[in-house]
Amino acid sequence: MHALDLAHRDVKPENVLVDVRGEAFRDVRVKVCDLGLSAPLRRRKDLGLSAPLRRRKDAGEAAASPDCCCGSMGFFAPDMLDPAGYDGARADVWSLG
Repeated sequence: MHALDLAHRDVKPENVLVDVRGEAFRDVRVKVCDLGLSAPLRRRKDLGLSAPLRRRKDAGEAAASPDCCCGSMGFFAPDMLDPAGYDGARADVWSLG
């Protein structure tokens, strides 16, 4: 997702699906679901960070700005509370543990 400039912003065990096929569990696929809070990333080269782009509010979507604190409280990265913004890709990785 991050290679496609997309931050999930709600990574938690409930949103990670594991599919095991084949003998001796050799064919394992991991999929991330529930992209409802995902947001495109804008590369901020001056800071070396990724920040979610602001979506159009009139399109019926929630604002996905760097100051948007969203996701599941027990899993989101502490830096999501920073009013200066956060790195969406880094926050996703932090949520995995």
